[in-house]
Amino acid sequence: GLSLETIITTAVMEFYKEATKIIVHVNHGSLIKIRQEALSIQEKLIVEQLKKGNEDAYKYIYTYHYVLLCHVANQYLNDNFLSETIVGDVIFHLWEIRETLNITISIRSYLIKAVRNRCIDYLKSRSEKKEISFSVLVPEEMSEEKYLQSDNYPLGILLERELEHEI
Repeated sequence: GLSLETIITTAVMEFYKEATKIIVHVNHGSLIKIRQEALSIQEKLIVEQLKKGNEDAYKYIYTYHYVLLCHVANQYLNDNFLSETIVGDVIFHLWEIRETLNITISIRSYLIKAVRNRCIDYLKSRSEKKEISFSVLVPEEMSEEKYLQSDNYPLGILLERELEHEI
């Protein structure tokens, strides 16, 4: 088959030809609009190719968005390795769900939102783990009051024996 780049280039060139026929008198604003529509068509083609399982579409997304997404993740996490891991997971997840993918915004916006959400989820889970680990370290049964009320702990038993021995 044709490479993704060839498919996209051909589609964009066809679009430019059609747009040129329609717009006889091109002003600057119209040209910008044509470019935006061409980019929109390009993104639709990439998503379409991704849905079909075209690995070049996956590589394209990875190549053109990875660095920016790592930067976005690092703004939340302040950890390069973790940021790269999360971005890799998000892009891989895109491949996993490709057949049911429904992107209504730009691919970049979609990925940035996905990375942001994944970072926030990670930070929440890390916060919850800290709370859980703290509660495991200090269970309610081991509160200070219970130590003071009960002699059923090793030091209490030792003290009780020493006191009995002294009496």
